[in-house]
Amino acid sequence: MSTPQQAIAQIAQAQQLFLQGSLHAARAVLSPLLQTHPEHVDALQVLGLIAQQEGEIEQAIASLMRAAELAPKRGDVQANIGNLLRAVERCEAALAYLERAVKLAPNEALIHINLGLLLQDMQQLPAAEAAFRRALALQPQLAAAHQSLGHLLLQTDLAQARQHLIRALQLSPGLHTAFKDLCTALIAMGEPEPALALCTARLHKVPSDQDALAIKALALRELGHDDQANALLDCDIWLKSYAQEPPPGFACMSDFNAALLAHVQAHPKLTTILFAQATHHGKRVNDLLAPPKGPVNLLEMMMHKALQRYRDELPRHNGLAPFAQPPTGQSHLRSWAVLMEQHGHETPHIHPDGRISGVYYVHLPDVVVQNDGSCAGWIEFGMPDPLFAARRPVPTRKVQPVEGTMLLFPSYFWHRTIAFDTPEHRLSIAFDSH
Repeated sequence: MSTPQQAIAQIAQAQQLFLQGSLHAARAVLSPLLQTHPEHVDALQVLGLIAQQEGEIEQAIASLMRAAELAPKRGDVQANIGNLLRAVERCEAALAYLERAVKLAPNEALIHINLGLLLQDMQQLPAAEAAFRRALALQPQLAAAHQSLGHLLLQTDLAQARQHLIRALQLSPGLHTAFKDLCTALIAMGEPEPALALCTARLHKVPSDQDALAIKALALRELGHDDQANALLDCDIWLKSYAQEPPPGFACMSDFNAALLAHVQAHPKLTTILFAQATHHGKRVNDLLAPPKGPVNLLEMMMHKALQRYRDELPRHNGLAPFAQPPTGQSHLRSWAVLMEQHGHETPHIHPDGRISGVYYVHLPDVVVQNDGSCAGWIEFGMPDPLFAARRPVPTRKVQPVEGTMLLFPSYFWHRTIAFDTPEHRLSIAFDSH
């Protein structure tokens, strides 16, 4: 049986592994501790956070609820439950837990930030601002508080937003969200030149930073440097479409797509779209390449072949694209499925964790296939996040999805999906290559 000191060390080790993304290893560290101490509050908390990260939401809730039963006066436990419930869009329940957490731990700035983020999700903006300002009053040097407040103020007070975001970067120069939000504020205020300078400095350190590439292209456009912006955003060069052939074991693409659709619809980790994602009105499988793979195993091989073809066709003389050089080995892929429902759409976004991104179309509503002129369910490239309030017109391109076809494009390309108003499902499988 672990001594109290050993238990503390095991929990610290599990927390470190969790932060590193080694979820299986973190579980392995906690397992013997929980066998001998099944009511250890901190171990239950970490287990709940691991389960949440793995998409095991009910297990996560059970672990954290048990921790709360054992330690009802601990604000951190209440806050973790609130954060989990926020992630699965149980807003009212999340609010109750986070408000309780604030009462139990009124001097914990991070809990006030968590409450503010939830209130922001619920569009209770004055209350969210008050929560962020309370966090700042408690901890004036907390970069996350300045960033959270600055992000909120992008909607109401750009000058104040810029002030807080600059302070956030002074306190934490590597805080990437503050960098993105500050660039957004500058462009929205009609000051693209300092935004371009920030992006140039960032790309000097990290040439593959997709956020910096996307914002750089927008800043160049705002400054009137269309030729330079077009070099980054030319759909004729960087956007490619590949019709796929039936993989082994399937007579036609329709049969293969039917197998993919059935696999996603029955997937144990198919969950409702969460907050802070671009997709609205639908469900998602976050890690489609994790077991059970089923027909996705064949699709993964098709992705790798399409990526190799895409790279082979890129202009080698163009140094603007960080993926223009041949890869040193097989690409590392991350893939997810998006099952949109009626009114489903995606707001403008990029894929900051990729270099080359793609989407494979599995099943499309009739309104998309028949092309009635509305462009419903189509994908559109070029239009940035409205928060940038771009002053100069941005070239866009709408692409009609085709079942059995794979689109590939740079991960920094802004893109959105136009809403469709029919009861049919729209299934696409997206992926990022690193």
